[in-house]
Amino acid sequence: MLRTTLLAALAILTVVTPTTVEARAKIEPPRLLRFVRAELPRNAPLRDVAVVLSITIGVQGKVKEVKLTRGVGAPWDAAAMKAARRFLFVPAKVKGKPVAVTLPFTYRFEVPKRRGRIETARRHLRRTPERSPGYHYAGRIVEK
Repeated sequence: MLRTTLLAALAILTVVTPTTVEARAKIEPPRLLRFVRAELPRNAPLRDVAVVLSITIGVQGKVKEVKLTRGVGAPWDAAAMKAARRFLFVPAKVKGKPVAVTLPFTYRFEVPKRRGRIETARRHLRRTPERSPGYHYAGRIVEK
């Protein structure tokens, strides 16, 4: 019984494996040509978030449909969907012919890294230094 099951499994693997490999060799996935950056409203808070979309790409490479798979909230979901509708792709091909496909796409919003000094409220409370009565020359005060 066990020997028959193993032989049947081996026969299935030998039959399925070459066909699957041949089919995969003839499939060319879509390639992104134009990426559109999403614009958030000015009052939207900055957060690191990821919106997962389902994008349907037509035969010409244009986006036909965008569905929200996993959202994070109102401003990010709408901005990601609006930007994804303007993407442009090289269409997927099967045996050299373009075909319509649906694929998942993760749109990431990241908070930009800060550069330089961070202004704090304490810094604004400091009093400004008074101007000295002399001239400033190479970092030293020279009397008049």
